[in-house]
Amino acid sequence: MKATQKNFAATAAKAVREARIFYFCGPDESGSSDAAAMIARLVGEAEKIEFSGSELRKDPARLADEARSVSLFGDKRLIQIRCTGDEIYDSVEALVASPVAGWP
Repeated sequence: MKATQKNFAATAAKAVREARIFYFCGPDESGSSDAAAMIARLVGEAEKIEFSGSELRKDPARLADEARSVSLFGDKRLIQIRCTGDEIYDSVEALVASPVAGWP
């Protein structure tokens, strides 16, 4: 599902129900941050894990490991990554290259 600034607010709730991965980009960094914050609010209570692009560049398997991990308390998990350029290319490639039943 693709959303723009014009239709994001109207489609965000549906997107949270139907999608497991969100990607925010564009020249408006503030707008992207606001959109990510809205998704986090709509997800609700969740264990939050944050990475920088440089962290994942150093350890590309870490994203896949975290995405497939279960929360200690069985809660939802929200993984947020702040990156620029192609810093997380290898991490995303590793994530989608090794599917696990039921994920994503």
